[in-house]
Amino acid sequence: MTTSKPKRKTPRGAQINRCPDCNKFVPLELEVEEEAVDVEAKSDIGNDGVQGTVISGTIRAILKCGECGTELAEASLDVEIEDSITHNIAVGGDVGEGEHDLSLSSDVTESDTTKGKGRFAPHLYGYSLTGTVSCECGAETPVESTEYEQASGFESLN
Repeated sequence: MTTSKPKRKTPRGAQINRCPDCNKFVPLELEVEEEAVDVEAKSDIGNDGVQGTVISGTIRAILKCGECGTELAEASLDVEIEDSITHNIAVGGDVGEGEHDLSLSSDVTESDTTKGKGRFAPHLYGYSLTGTVSCECGAETPVESTEYEQASGFESLN
């Protein structure tokens, strides 16, 4: 009587590294696209000039073939940063009439790391966002955010 080994199930996302155009296993390159990241006021301006802000949006992370650039997998990573900005208080202690227009200038870059050590350590891909929330009154506050997704969590495009 012969016994055969049971077929091993392929883990989800394991075929991401196989490029259909090159027809071989390839290294992956990460690219991020800022789809819609915006800042909005979360609360009214207090007497001390402090106003809560929320930065929210979506970053699209794409894993591409390292040889031909074909898109192999993608993931949508959410951005959610709660912060506050201190407005410049005018002479007399008033923060001004009406709403202050807030704007965000940001830079999104690719970021990757491994979780743990050894051969089977999961590879994490994501983004790093750095920027500044600015107001028309001249107030500014820096913001930072980093988010990662495991390669097996990406949706295959093939």
